[in-house]
Amino acid sequence: MNKIEHYKLNTNNISIILGIFCVLMIFSILFQLFLVEPAHALTRYYNCVTRTADKNGTLSEYNIQVCYDKVFLGAVKAMEKLNNTN
Repeated sequence: MNKIEHYKLNTNNISIILGIFCVLMIFSILFQLFLVEPAHALTRYYNCVTRTADKNGTLSEYNIQVCYDKVFLGAVKAMEKLNNTN
């Protein structure tokens, strides 16, 4: 094997390794995004409940439900679907 063939082999190996590394990095970024978004939703829910309690001086089950429906938008549709099946 001469030096030119050896150099091409190393370049191909490096390209494959870099490609695999890039794919893994993309998957890790997407995975982190899917983990972070639910945490933000819980923070928004907690902030809504806190604001409501501070504003009114009391906190009722209705206020909690309103905050839940504001933050978790699919909750209203799921509840309607559940009620329609019963």
